[in-house]
Amino acid sequence: MGGLHLSMRQYFSSHLLSSSAKLTELAKQIEDAHSDGPRFDLNHRAYVLSSIFSAVGFLEAMINELFQDAYDGHAPAGGAIEPLSANTRHLMAEYWRSTDQGERGRILDKYQLVLAFAGQPAMEEGAQPYQHAKLAVQLRNAIAHFRPQDLSPDEPKEMEKRLRGKFADNRLMEGSGNPWWPDKCLGWACADWSLRAVVALTDHVVGSVGVRPNYVELREAGWLGAVPGAPGKGP
Repeated sequence: MGGLHLSMRQYFSSHLLSSSAKLTELAKQIEDAHSDGPRFDLNHRAYVLSSIFSAVGFLEAMINELFQDAYDGHAPAGGAIEPLSANTRHLMAEYWRSTDQGERGRILDKYQLVLAFAGQPAMEEGAQPYQHAKLAVQLRNAIAHFRPQDLSPDEPKEMEKRLRGKFADNRLMEGSGNPWWPDKCLGWACADWSLRAVVALTDHVVGSVGVRPNYVELREAGWLGAVPGAPGKGP
């Protein structure tokens, strides 16, 4: 006689979201305690980089989870995609099948497709929340694919042109002669901006189509800590 078999469906996006928020706070603590002249702190850099990677990782994981649920036919009562129509879930499943489970799809294109499949308006690419989320992805890519280059404060690089002014500079580099990118860019405020940018987009899309993914449920329950959108934490 066979034994009882139990299984649990895992959703990793909420882990990445919580990680990004916690890492951002650790970077902020280092900057808040800073009172001397400019200095480079390897722990601080690790927190900022890891937060940005986790934030964009959350952005990608969350939409992949919705498509995977549709592809697997996982839509139980109270589940994330249960509110979607059968036709919307079918379109999502077919897209997932035709792209080797999303391997050939770009992150933000998947969000636009969910809106389209559900009969909702597409996001304007030149407006919020799309624009900042796209910049956060570009920032992650610039870090992941960084190549050595000669940098000068007098010659702004592409990332500086795109990002400067959207968040406060890294306090550890105040008064230094270092170029803005990457040293003055990569502070806690940059990590916080990246996190808020991606959450603004995910919140917009899930709200538009009426789904309740794992991160929404856990955020409301207070299990993810001080993530954007948590009770008492602001947008």
